[in-house]
Amino acid sequence: MAFRSLWVLGISITDIGHVRADDYSMCRDEECGDCPVTLAGIGTVYPECITYNTEDVLGGQDFPPSDVRDFRAYFDVPEQDVAENCYLIVKSPARQGRKACGLVRNTYQQATCGKLDLEETFMVQFCCGFCDCGAAGIPNQPECSSKFGALASGGGESYGAVRLQRNGTLITPAYEGPADAVTPETEATPSQHTRAQLLAAREDGICNGDWKPGPNEGDASYIRPADGATIVRTDVDGGTSGSEVEISHSRSQSWSTTIKMSLGIADILSLGLSFSSTFEESITDTATTTMNVPAGEIGYAIFTAYIRCSVGSGTCNGETVEGEVCTPYRQSNGEIAGVFSVVIDGG
Repeated sequence: MAFRSLWVLGISITDIGHVRADDYSMCRDEECGDCPVTLAGIGTVYPECITYNTEDVLGGQDFPPSDVRDFRAYFDVPEQDVAENCYLIVKSPARQGRKACGLVRNTYQQATCGKLDLEETFMVQFCCGFCDCGAAGIPNQPECSSKFGALASGGGESYGAVRLQRNGTLITPAYEGPADAVTPETEATPSQHTRAQLLAAREDGICNGDWKPGPNEGDASYIRPADGATIVRTDVDGGTSGSEVEISHSRSQSWSTTIKMSLGIADILSLGLSFSSTFEESITDTATTTMNVPAGEIGYAIFTAYIRCSVGSGTCNGETVEGEVCTPYRQSNGEIAGVFSVVIDGG
């Protein structure tokens, strides 16, 4: 995807999904005629993130109140390039510690003037192409990514964070930079049977047990969302007065690695990871939960697993290997760790 830029008052206005950035607006009215906030072009490409305090963007501008979250605007979005699988994505809350810095709240492909309810922080992103949109958090896209969804294309030209401007003046972001690891959740201890199996497998591996974490703080062990999400219900509808939707769905997550050498589970366990004794090859379970859907909102529900990872290097079969190794883990109640969320289909 090629970007085409136009310089206006010193601001680079860049096409997003083949549509001019300033054609996207956040408006105060349902007809999208009173719109003080517009997008100001691509600020950075993945995995860099740009998040905003919603108060800094909408506060003091007479935007209507939200009855379900902290703020409300009406988002005027032109049609995206469906042939190239382009999406505009709004994530809220948005912060360091989530994959691509935020929880997917609304996605847009068709032209719309749609209600947008935001929490205290948010982020706007775009993507084009199945792999890049999968890294951006669009469910059921091919998994083509590594740590924090790094793009298979390597350049990030079809996936970026978007800057905002109000009345022609750029708004200062709350945060601009890379995503960090998610705060660890409480995890359960595997059964003694599982632990014995893991310890036995570790002795059969081809690695030397000399795993050395990377240079960054937390590289030895961190929690992050798994790449990709699973759609667990497609017919989420808040109706005219809001609704509670029950979701019951099987969930599964397996171990993964970006190490280029072909390694099996016994080899991974013989690396010497700090959490080898709690490493699980895969977890599958079924969970039931109830989610509140605001009135007038239609979309789908997704589940994103959390995984424990380490990034570093070690020795296997006499060769140095490096990369990220991840395992699913269980919460204290024995269920697979992760989060259900509702994604509103903005059009």
